[in-house]
Parts: sequence; structure tokens; C-alpha cells
Amino acid sequence: MDIVLTGRQLVHLTFTDILTSVRYLDLSKNEITELSSVFSRLKRLEHLDVSDNQITFLSSEMKCLKFLKTLIIKKNLIKSVALDFGMSQSIEKLNLAGNQLLELPIQFTMLTRLVHLNLGSNYITSIPKYISHLMSLEYLYLGGNKLVCLPEEMGFLPRLSALYLHNNGLVNIPTNFRHLRSLRTLTLHKITLSHFHETYLIFTTSNHLRSDKIRWSEIL
Repeated sequence: MDIVLTGRQLVHLTFTDILTSVRYLDLSKNEITELSSVFSRLKRLEHLDVSDNQITFLSSEMKCLKFLKTLIIKKNLIKSVALDFGMSQSIEKLNLAGNQLLELPIQFTMLTRLVHLNLGSNYITSIPKYISHLMSLEYLYLGGNKLVCLPEEMGFLPRLSALYLHNNGLVNIPTNFRHLRSLRTLTLHKITLSHFHETYLIFTTSNHLRSDKIRWSEIL
């Protein structure tokens, strides 16, 4: 069952029996402030969209959703994540763009089935080396953050095909990025690279990434 309740000025979700069978739930563009315990009772849920709300905190309720594959929480006010935060290992797509995160929670690196991760337009300053545990990751969007460096371990993501790094504070790119054999799309515009020539060689001498797939044109 699919339920769409966008733009209804909802502040919270009230549990009813009909929700026990819902698989797709769209609550975007409301005024929800938290992912309450009601969400943990949606046992069959596969897709949850709570973008454009007023959520400030990621609680531990998500770990009860064993079938959840897509979680979209973009354009909220999330700054932090609960210490006991957990998420179903079934999650494949996670979108937290346009929040106020300062870091990538280490808990996220346990999502071994994650294919698509969007953390764009936050305030993230660093990425933990444990990101290399995301062996299924194909799409990683980090554009519009406060990153100044990246871990060498990011070069060992075997399936990563699209990497968005533009509009950050990066000054160099790890040499291990030459090992990203699946990489097909890379954005590096609006950043200041102190070793531009070395970075250019890392990617353009790799036979798996064509130079015309790299957006260099707006590098400062």
C-alpha cells in the first residue's frame, strides 16, 4: 500500500491499523519535528520520504524498519544523530542533503547494502576512514560541504561510479583515488586544489575515467 500525505501541515504521525501494511510513505513538506516511535511500528515500510520538514535529530527508531530500502530526509534541520542510532541493513538509498550535519556518523558505515548516499549541502568537515566499509556504494554526493581533506580509504570503494566533491575546501585529492576503477563521473569545480597538476594526472592517466567526465571548468 502507498500513502502520500505531502503538504498537509502535519506535525506528527498518528498510528492506525492501516499503517501496518504500508510500504511507501511520503510525508514531505509538512511540519514534522521528530521521527517518533510510531515510525518503528511500520514493519513493512520500504520507502520513507520526510523531506522538507522540521526534524532536528535522528533517533534510534529507524533500526526497527527491517525492510526499509529508501530513506529521504533532505531539507530538514538535522544536526546530530543519537549515540544508539541504528538503521536497517536493508537500506540502499539514503538522502540527508540540505541539513546541518557536521560529520558523517560512523553508524552509517555499517550500511553494507547502501548504493546511493547524498550528504550534499551540509557542514561536514571530514569523512571517517570507515567509509571504505560501504562496499556496495555506487553514488556519493558530498558537494557543498566544508571538507578540507578526504581519507585515503575512499580509494577502495570498488563500485563507486559517481563522486561529487565540488564546492568544498579541499586542497588535494588522495592518490589512492586512482584505484577507483568503477568511477565514471567526478565533479571538482568550485574548490581550490594546491596540487592541481598532480590531481589532474591521478584521474586523466587512469584508463577507466575519461577526462571529459570530470568537471574542472570552475576550479578556482
